[in-house]
Amino acid sequence: MTDVRGTRDRLLEAAIAVIDRRGEAGLKVDEIAELAQITKPSLYHFFGDREGLVVAAQAERFRRSLRFGLESALEAARACTSREDFEGVLTAGLRQFADDEAAQRRRVRIDVLGSAVSRPKLLAEVNRVMTVAANDLGQLVDVGRERGWFTAPFSSASLAMWWYSTMLGRFLVETNEDFDVSEWDAIMEE
Repeated sequence: MTDVRGTRDRLLEAAIAVIDRRGEAGLKVDEIAELAQITKPSLYHFFGDREGLVVAAQAERFRRSLRFGLESALEAARACTSREDFEGVLTAGLRQFADDEAAQRRRVRIDVLGSAVSRPKLLAEVNRVMTVAANDLGQLVDVGRERGWFTAPFSSASLAMWWYSTMLGRFLVETNEDFDVSEWDAIMEE
C-alpha cells in the first residue's frame, strides 16, 4: 500500500528546504520531485501545480514559526502554582520570542507575509494558520485568567493575535540600525 501522507510530507519538506535556502524563485518542480524521490505527476496530484506547492510550503513555514515553543510554554503555564510562576513563564516566553534565535522565525513570517500579499490563496491560509495559532496561544492566557492571576477586557485569542503581530513588528526594529533593540525588548517586557 502506498504511503500517501508520507509522499505528501516528503514533497512539502523538500519544498520548504528549497524555499529556506533559495527562496520561492529557486523552487523547481523537477528538483522537488527528485528530492522527495517521487514522480512529477505525484506532485501535481497532491498540490495541483507549482503554485499549490508553494502555497502549502509557505503556509507550513508560517505555521511552524508561530508554534515554536508553544507546547512547552502551555505545559509550563499549566504547571504554575502562583502568579509569580505564571509571570515567569510569560517573561521567559517573551524572551524566547525576542531572542536572536527567533530572528530567523520572524524573517520567515515576514517572507511568507510578503508572498501572501499578491496570493489570495496563501493569504487565506496564513489567516487560517494565524487564527489557529492565536487560539492556541490564547490557551496560555486562559490559564492565568482561570486561576485569577489577571483579568483583561478582551478575548485571549485577541491578546494572542496582538502578541504575534507585535512580534512581527520587531523585525522592523532589529533590521534598522538606528534603533536599539534592547530598549524595544525592555518596553515589551515592562
